[in-house]
Amino acid sequence: MDELKKIIAGNISELRKNEGLTQAELAQRLHYSDKAVSKWERGESVPDVSVLKKIADMFGVTVDSLLVLGGVKAELSSADEEKEKKRQLLLVELLWMSIIWIIAAVVFIYVEFNEHVLLWMAYVWAVPATCAVGVFFNRKWGEKRAQFVFSSVFIWTLLLALYFQFISYNILLIFLIGVPIQAALVFGAQIAKSSKQSARYNKRRKGNFKEDGQDGELS
Repeated sequence: MDELKKIIAGNISELRKNEGLTQAELAQRLHYSDKAVSKWERGESVPDVSVLKKIADMFGVTVDSLLVLGGVKAELSSADEEKEKKRQLLLVELLWMSIIWIIAAVVFIYVEFNEHVLLWMAYVWAVPATCAVGVFFNRKWGEKRAQFVFSSVFIWTLLLALYFQFISYNILLIFLIGVPIQAALVFGAQIAKSSKQSARYNKRRKGNFKEDGQDGELS
């Protein structure tokens, strides 16, 4: 039991210091006294299960990580790696978007000096191409809201580009295609959101079931 107290003490202290909080500030967030937090970090007592859960949720870690030696460091390190991975993906995405607009600029300049016909179409087509890059990379890291926005803008700008490209054929009705596609995107986003909420609910329910009956502060 003493060993477990030391492990929990070290993990709570690690989380607090990682966020740059004092014991008093952490105590205020948890609605406890700073003396209680001090006792936890010295391993003299252990917060009850509900408080451990609150601490875990507050710092974005699992309760299990608080009970394992080095568990918090491992989870924080994993979270930092995930953030860095997302940052790198964003930079790659922006790079490809930049390349698209560079190509558009080159085509624009080429047409300007060679043939004065629809030279602005290079930039029109660059918009759906940019959105296509956004759709691709957001699928990689799962930013659902951004994925929906990029997909919606891609559909409508693609139809707009087609309309301008073949404007002489007066194909205004082409925009009717975008209505059912947009509706499908909305329904798909709602289904994905509902599935994610259900998964979270089931996970929370399982967690509550495991913790059921384990309350009270241990000394």
